[in-house]
Amino acid sequence: MQKRKVIIIGAAGRDFHNFNTCFRDNPAYEVAAFTAAQIPDIAGRKYPSALAGELYPDGIPIYVQDDLPRLIQELGVDECVFSYSDTPYQTVMAVSALVNAAGGNRPGATTGAEAAPGPGGAAAAGPSFFDMDLADVRGVMDLNWLGTLIPSRVFGRLMARPPAGRGGGGAIVQVSSMAGLRPLTKVMGYSSAKAAVESLTRWMAVHLAPAGVRVNALAPGFFLTGQNRYLLTDRETGAWTPRARKILAHTPMARMGEPGDLAGAVAFLAGDDSRFVTGVTLCVDGGFGAFGGV
Repeated sequence: MQKRKVIIIGAAGRDFHNFNTCFRDNPAYEVAAFTAAQIPDIAGRKYPSALAGELYPDGIPIYVQDDLPRLIQELGVDECVFSYSDTPYQTVMAVSALVNAAGGNRPGATTGAEAAPGPGGAAAAGPSFFDMDLADVRGVMDLNWLGTLIPSRVFGRLMARPPAGRGGGGAIVQVSSMAGLRPLTKVMGYSSAKAAVESLTRWMAVHLAPAGVRVNALAPGFFLTGQNRYLLTDRETGAWTPRARKILAHTPMARMGEPGDLAGAVAFLAGDDSRFVTGVTLCVDGGFGAFGGV
């Protein structure tokens, strides 16, 4: 079983208490670091091995909380545990963020050809626009649009309507797509759904701004993932498919994206550096959206 890497965010002893009671001798987790914001000159210190236990013979490093976004990426962290006992609700919600990564497509919401044949032309294999399965189209809309709307309502309520006497605020990052900005051939259902996410993002940004909640979107370009690998590469040879070669020809940086390419953009939109940014879409696409094709 692979251990889950954890950073414990805290101070005033609550962080160490939570470590000792939940993580100290738990082989399912590896606490990679502590971060703190309330202790002067905390950077460079360690939680000693004598207290950390046998699983941590070198102790556990402690960093300032401002380093958290960098540490998450560099250490490959799976989860962060918030371990303050004396932090006002307003502070918690002001740094809170929801990254809404709902998305996906279905074959029945995809055409077999990039364009309809001309008069007398032969029909391509696969469904035409006129024969698409409306249940699949509706399913793609539900997955992408409703799948974004529902968690935004649940968690956005906590940010915008905190308990009486407590301040609110926070950041919501929707995951859109270049397909929502520049409709892509074949994937009619997916392009339409992501365009709806774009509209929802801007509507929510206006509606929730008075409550201190920022709402932005991230629009990834083309990334090679487990879900689309065999749409973009040949299953036997690993070579790019014709569609992948067309994508690369229209991407000035001439490569597919990697998951790590999104980390900085997400950290920016979710963090305090974008505190005056709302209602925008940040494209992480290697220049795909800027290229005119010639």
